[in-house]
Formats: sequence, structure tokens, C-alpha cells
Amino acid sequence: MVLFITRTWHGIGGLQRLSRDLWREMEKKYGSQAAVIHPSKPGFLALIAFACRSIFRGLRAGQSVHIHLGDASLCPLGVIISAITGARISVTVAGLDVIYARWWYQWLLRRSLPTMHCVCCISEATAIEVRKRGVRDDRIVVIPCGINTSNLPVRSSNSNLNPTLLMIGRLIPRKGAVWFVDQVLPPLLKRMPHLQLRIIGDGPDRPFLERLIRCNCLGDHLVLLGAVDDDRRNKEILAADLFLMPNIPVSGDTEGFGIVCIEASARGLPEVASRLEGITEAVIEGETGQFFKAGDVDDCIRVITDALTYPLDPVQVAAATKAHYDWSHLIERYATDVFR
Repeated sequence: MVLFITRTWHGIGGLQRLSRDLWREMEKKYGSQAAVIHPSKPGFLALIAFACRSIFRGLRAGQSVHIHLGDASLCPLGVIISAITGARISVTVAGLDVIYARWWYQWLLRRSLPTMHCVCCISEATAIEVRKRGVRDDRIVVIPCGINTSNLPVRSSNSNLNPTLLMIGRLIPRKGAVWFVDQVLPPLLKRMPHLQLRIIGDGPDRPFLERLIRCNCLGDHLVLLGAVDDDRRNKEILAADLFLMPNIPVSGDTEGFGIVCIEASARGLPEVASRLEGITEAVIEGETGQFFKAGDVDDCIRVITDALTYPLDPVQVAAATKAHYDWSHLIERYATDVFR
């Protein structure tokens, strides 16, 4: 039996989506031999209750169950259960749950993470951080985030006479939206005066973007859509010509993978992304998109121009995404390499 314990369940973030997707695949593969524990609702009290239930369930199951933790912050809990029962413990780690900089968190992590029987990293960039905290290579497995590609619509080849670029993500510095709108968009519009950029997401950088729109007269070219539901997001993906992920390096912050990249490419939307951190494993260069040097304005403009001039075929983009990231393949890797 496999018991999945995850605190990241409620919400729309990448780690929350990963937990829900992984549980869905575990349930399909193992049926009644799989169980999940997660907080009943958001909030501190629900989190405390979740921790108590997790310890009680783990102790009651004993050695008969393999326990898989949803992120690195739960490793101290895994240490408690394993020390008492001898149960095998594994964990999926994403990036931010490893590099969170509070001294007490890093102190706990360095003493608990290396004791896990298997540490499943969503990218090689995350694996590098895991090694820095004392985890042996023979306990590290790299399995990317996945997507269920069955029955997903694939976009048509749109005309690039009036190209539409799409960004999706929380409006925070490392996502690079402010950098792109301030540094890249104005010279890009000189080359492509009919181009439009649409941004889905909200966050602390929104006021900076609104000011750039006003100061640079970008109202005809840039639309801030804010937070939208899944249906609207998927419609925007199908209508766009190119997906952008222009992340920039930010000290103390990192992109563990870039799950929105595969959500876009699974629907046939090619990508242009920074060659940075875990994003490099969410884009298959030449098959689902292209990279540019992070923070390099000229290289970013060159790659976007090439991607719009010589667009990748949507059907081939979707097929490459399915071959590399479909959950039907990835859950088998979890079964053989993690839940062993």
C-alpha cells in the first residue's frame, strides 16, 4: 500500500497541481491500495490537524505501507514515522521547498531530507540543490512534472500577421514579466507593430506593469487579464501564437520546473523561454520551443522573431509533449523508481 501525505492541496499553484495530479494517477494505478491525507481546508488550524492525522495514520500503518510525502517541508514528519515504525519514506521535492532560506528550516531540512529512502526531484536543477543538503546520489530520482494529454484540444496554425504572445504565471520578479515589458516589448514592437501580449495572472508586480503600460503607451499591445478560470486560460492558449516564460534570476527564488510550459505545449502552443533553472527541462528545444539567454534583450527578441517567422507545427509540439510528459508514462517511473 502507498500512503500519500501532502500539505499542498488547495489552491492553483504548480505544487498544488502536482500533488493533485500525482494522487489522481496513484489512485488509478493502485486503487484501494493507495490512500491520501491532505488538509481539509486552507489555514493554520487545518494544517495542524493534518499533521496530527498524518502521524497517527503513519504509525498505525507501520511497515506495511510505503509513505510518500508531497514536499520537502514534511520530511521531519517522515523522520518521526520512520523512526518508530521502520516504514519506507519517499518525497517529491520541487525547488522552493528546498531553498526556503530561514535558518531553522534549513537546519531541519539538512537533518531530515538525507534520511529519506528516495528523493524524487522534478528537475536536475532541484537535484543539484538536494545534493547540496547532503542527499546521496543513489537516493535521488529525477521525474518531471506531468500532464494528462488525453482528449486535450490542439490549436490550429494561426496567422502571424497579428501575432499574439501569451504569458501565464504569478506576477512576481522571477517570472520576468516586468523585465520583458520594460526591456523587450518596446523594441520588439518596432519590428512587429501589430503584436499583442496577453498576461494571465496576478501578484505584487501588477502595479509596476500597469505603470509601464501608461508610461510607454502600451494599452493597444498589452492586456493584463488577471486571474482567470481554467476554461478561459485554455481558450487563451488555443488562441495564442507563442507562449513566453521570460524568467530572470532572483537570489533566494527559483523555478523548479515550469509546469505551465507543458500545459501550453500539450495543446500545441510552442514556447520561448529563458534558459534558466528547471525551465530547461520543461521545454524540449527544437520540438516544443526555443530558449534564449536569461536577461539578454537582444537574444530574446531574436528567438521570438525566429519562432514567429518559422513556427513549429502544433500537432508535432503536442505529440512531443505527450511523449515526454504524459502522466501515463511518469506514473510508471514513480512505481518502479520511487514506490519500490
